[in-house]
Order: sequence, then structure tokens, then C-alpha cells
Amino acid sequence: MPSASDQFPAWRLTEHVCRVCFGRVLERWQDTPDGQVQVVRCANCATELWNQPVNHLCCCGLKTSRGKDAGLRCRRNERPTPEQPAELAVGFGEPKAVVPRASRKSIGVLGHPSLLLE
Repeated sequence: MPSASDQFPAWRLTEHVCRVCFGRVLERWQDTPDGQVQVVRCANCATELWNQPVNHLCCCGLKTSRGKDAGLRCRRNERPTPEQPAELAVGFGEPKAVVPRASRKSIGVLGHPSLLLE
């Protein structure tokens, strides 16, 4: 049986989603000759970054073509379905406030009542 020092370092699940494939992002610390560095990796597509923060691989770090924060955030999927069973998902901006049903028609999206906020 191999000793603990012969085994690979354990990966830790993060609360982030890969910007390449929307898979789960993992992280671990790796010993190098220069000390320990953080390694982040997608569990699905195997995209890996060394010595970079998690947001360089996850959707939280996405920027527009002009360098502005795109407003996407990794978050728990509060309502998993058979079509979208993932534990984590990507949403736009901060969690939105619940709009009372009676006022939805007057709000709409871009002032258009047929495009209601959910």
C-alpha cells in the first residue's frame, strides 16, 4: 500500500463553475521547489491553472470585450430539475429580489409587459 506522501494531493470542491464547459471547479495546493502554489482545475474539461485565483477559471471572473465585469456569478442551483440537475449554476448579477405577482405586469423587461421577470 502506498504511503500518504506517495499519493496525489486531494482536490477540494469549490462553489464555482468552469467558464469553458460549466463543469465543477476543483482546487488544491501543490508543493513546488518555490513553495506551495494553488492549482485550480475543471473536473469536466480538465482546464487547469497554476498559481491563479479561482475566478480566473470560473464564470465569476468573466469580463466583457471592454474589460468590464460581465456580471455573471456562480451560485447554488436552488431548483434542480431533470433537465438541469447540476448542484451549481451561473446566474446574472446578485440574487434578484422577488417581485410580487401583482406588480409583474407593470415591470416587465425593458418596459415591455410581455417579457415578464420570473
